Amino acid sequence: MTSTRAALAVLLALALGAGAAAAPAAVARKVSVPNVVGLAKATAQARLRTARLRPHVVYVKSLKNVGTVVAERPRAGAKVKTGTRVTLSISSGPGP
Repeated sequence: MTSTRAALAVLLALALGAGAAAAPAAVARKVSVPNVVGLAKATAQARLRTARLRPHVVYVKSLKNVGTVVAERPRAGAKVKTGTRVTLSISSGPGP
């Protein structure tokens, strides 16, 4: 009977340990969105990837230099889950 209790105790400890180890993995890590407004497109994308975020590019008419980030969403400083898509509005120039 003692060996049965010991075996149950070991199984219980393993089950509790596995559950405790799995819980933190289920919680998504949050990161702060870096400020990339004013940077060149490639530099901004690299900074977002380094922060474990997914850059998404859209082109907008702007008086800013072509290829420059004029806006980002979510905004700089926002706390988001890793892997979140960040939309970069890139200047395509003033247009016609």
